[in-house]
Amino acid sequence: MNHEEYKDPIEQYKDDDLFRPLFPDADAGHQLKCPKCEELVVAENINISKAIAKCSNCSSVFSFDHSTRYPYRNKPEVFQPEGIEMLRLRNELDIDFKWRNSKSMSGFFIFFAIFWNVMLLPFIGVAIMSGQMAFLLGISAHLLVGIGMLYHSISIILNTTFISIDKYDLIVEHRPLKHFFHRDRHIACNDIDQLYVKKYVAGKTNNEVRYAHKIVVILKNGDELDLIKGIRNKEKALYIEQEIELFLQIKDRPVEGEVK
Repeated sequence: MNHEEYKDPIEQYKDDDLFRPLFPDADAGHQLKCPKCEELVVAENINISKAIAKCSNCSSVFSFDHSTRYPYRNKPEVFQPEGIEMLRLRNELDIDFKWRNSKSMSGFFIFFAIFWNVMLLPFIGVAIMSGQMAFLLGISAHLLVGIGMLYHSISIILNTTFISIDKYDLIVEHRPLKHFFHRDRHIACNDIDQLYVKKYVAGKTNNEVRYAHKIVVILKNGDELDLIKGIRNKEKALYIEQEIELFLQIKDRPVEGEVK
């Protein structure tokens, strides 16, 4: 009588990919490369006790502590900033942050949005009470501006950005309020080539320029998408970029115009 070899049900249906190491080369020995020109650094140019090295090709002197811990990056490690929550599992990464702690907007803007709408209330009341709806049409542009500023202010106060990544998709959602200038994103991980942080002009307050940072995704077809915009703190943007690239095992490379 033939007996089939017994197979443990758990082992039989186990998804091997779920148990693969997140960074397969991170614990293996690897040669040190120059972060500037990516040439291999010879042993005599490495000072292990001080964790510094000199490249014989471009004469660049650099610390290699972060590069041995993070073999996919050529930048110093960015530590988790206050206000960002992160949960990293073997096959999933979740990051979230509240807009009121991270988005670039002044208190003057909120005050002005409230003042603008309060100033319009008497005109709206008179028009409704007198039945002069044509007057409301005449100030419709002012009404739209007021509603837009108020909605944006409430979004800054209430919204949270949620970033969720697995081996298939990168998803960015802003909740509870949808925002025209901050779109949700759903990108296939296999389409992502690189991420970087860029600084841009977010607006002006009292004739003073306000800057913000955005995380940009470069796709393998060459297109670029704004993943998240309006982050006022550079470290928060760089940290999110770092963690996404590490999770997806994307080797960081220099991009023109990026923030370092």
